[in-house]
Amino acid sequence: MSAAFIQFLERVAPEQASLVVQGLGDTALKSVLVTLIEALPEEHVPQFERLLESGTSSEVEAFLRLHIPNLDEVLEHSLEGLRSDLDQFLADIGE
Repeated sequence: MSAAFIQFLERVAPEQASLVVQGLGDTALKSVLVTLIEALPEEHVPQFERLLESGTSSEVEAFLRLHIPNLDEVLEHSLEGLRSDLDQFLADIGE
């Protein structure tokens, strides 16, 4: 976590900090899932959705690696976008 984010969490009530962290986690997960679905060939999306519901994490990862050859790059790009958004959010609230 960035120092600015930790400072932000220290300024708010513990209940609010917990909600912020949970909300960020949910947002990050949804963002990554959208990125993965966009990167998958359309014909594999239904199978991916089924795996998310009933597959193991290793089955999901194997499926993604099979159908998204540049999976690591896709995930890295998605996470960089999330990090940038968080930095902007912290800059906005710090003003």
